Amino acid sequence: MYCRSCWANLPDGSATCSKCGADLSSQSSSGPATSDSSLTTSGSSPAAGRKGARNSGTKPRIRLQEAEPAAKRPPKIGRFILILILACIAGYFYYLNNLKVVEDITSEQLRAMDGETGQEMVIRLGDAVPDTPGAALSLQGDTATGSSSRGLGPEIDEGRTFMDEGDYEAAYYIFRNAHIEKPGNGAIKEYLVASLNNLGATEYNAGDLELAEGYFREALDFGPSPDTIYGLASVLANREQYGFALETLEPLLDSPNAKVSKLLTRLYYKLAMELYEDNDFNGALDYLREGLAIEPGNTNLNFWLQRVEKEAKAEEGFRTKEGSHFTVKFEGGVNSTAGHLVALLLEEAYLRIGYDLSFYPEDRVTAILYSGQQFRDVTRSPSWAGAIFDGTIKLPAGGLTEKTRLLEKTLFHEYGHAVVLRMAKGKRVPTWLNEGFAQYVEGDRSDKRDSFIKQLASSGRLSLRNLEGSFLGLDSNGAQVAYTASLSSVEYLIDEFGISSVKWILEALGRGMSMDDAMRKSIYLSYDNFEDSWLSSLKR
Repeated sequence: MYCRSCWANLPDGSATCSKCGADLSSQSSSGPATSDSSLTTSGSSPAAGRKGARNSGTKPRIRLQEAEPAAKRPPKIGRFILILILACIAGYFYYLNNLKVVEDITSEQLRAMDGETGQEMVIRLGDAVPDTPGAALSLQGDTATGSSSRGLGPEIDEGRTFMDEGDYEAAYYIFRNAHIEKPGNGAIKEYLVASLNNLGATEYNAGDLELAEGYFREALDFGPSPDTIYGLASVLANREQYGFALETLEPLLDSPNAKVSKLLTRLYYKLAMELYEDNDFNGALDYLREGLAIEPGNTNLNFWLQRVEKEAKAEEGFRTKEGSHFTVKFEGGVNSTAGHLVALLLEEAYLRIGYDLSFYPEDRVTAILYSGQQFRDVTRSPSWAGAIFDGTIKLPAGGLTEKTRLLEKTLFHEYGHAVVLRMAKGKRVPTWLNEGFAQYVEGDRSDKRDSFIKQLASSGRLSLRNLEGSFLGLDSNGAQVAYTASLSSVEYLIDEFGISSVKWILEALGRGMSMDDAMRKSIYLSYDNFEDSWLSSLKR
């Protein structure tokens, strides 16, 4: 039953309400008692009872369960700590949002914000000029020492601290943000350029030339700082973009310092070699003379100047035959037939070797035919050399009138060197691999000298690492040992791993890998393990 005053649920037959103390006997006379079991069958309901109570002026109170005591309020110190934590979290997300905005601003927008030009930045790139790929590019001294940070705000002092600690990326974001807020402040711009130059030098030394170039180019957006120009030119030179590197250095050509002069000498030499390989002797001579004007005592430049001058003189009056993939130069008259033969045989080599390796060079290869004496005078090759490849195929071919097996082997051999050069993208290739592959594609095999190579292997003095340098300085006996060992090792490589393994190794070398890494990547053996396996096979 229910109490009609407080609507408490009570046992049937109760005389008084245990909750509010109301007299239940008087309530029962005004209507039938209700219970959970009679809610759907009696003539009244709790809802009807509540309506009657409201009409009678009595306010019903519904209490389904006892209320739990209110939770104690946290002390004031706890609320303070909670507020502080929430404020820190909000501040952190605000910082991240602003940082993203800064990172999304392009260098073009920064240039648009840029106002007046500040004084020249004083950072010094070190004297370790990268005259060979991979040489270190260093920064010396305090960056932006020509400017004072007084009055620029505490964040600039923080950026300088990061610079001193070598954290150039953190310094870059601080200076970049400050430059956005104060685009007309030249001193802040100097600090920003200093951070970019240091980032560029760091990535250069780490070997990421693409990222280094990006940093130097962004620094160049703020003005032609000499150090930025030099850094960018060094990157371009090591990416073998010699013409662009020279063009980049143009603002410094009037008064080059020692490091710029050294880089210029390297660029003139590289550009001369590119033109020489394209048979542009006059252009090559111009660059060689430019380099010697800077460094008159450079023995390498002097050597090539004399050689190119001699070749240019020897080839005066030569005729040229252009084939699909080759340019053949020869003396007119009696050598015309030889020129035609050489062009046909080289095209044959192009197809056969290309089929084996699935590699067909797109650029032209040049072959030059000399008389016997011209060949010795121009190439200065040893007496045992029947032809040479130095970027161009050179051979003595005076009096040739018909195809011979020796001529075919010679041309296939020298074209093999041209293929190696292109697959390795001009990178250094161990001579044993280069010469061994050239002999293999000419059709030579080491089984003809089986007892000789086995004797060499048993001596314990045979090492591939000793055969990585040039063979041109060897006498005839030394050359025989070097060429036989080279052919044997390459033959073993191809027999065990397929001819494609040569291509894989050369392509890996072309990507800048060491010989050991190239072998691990290509045949899953280290350089030393390959040599051990090859020597073991010879002793069986």
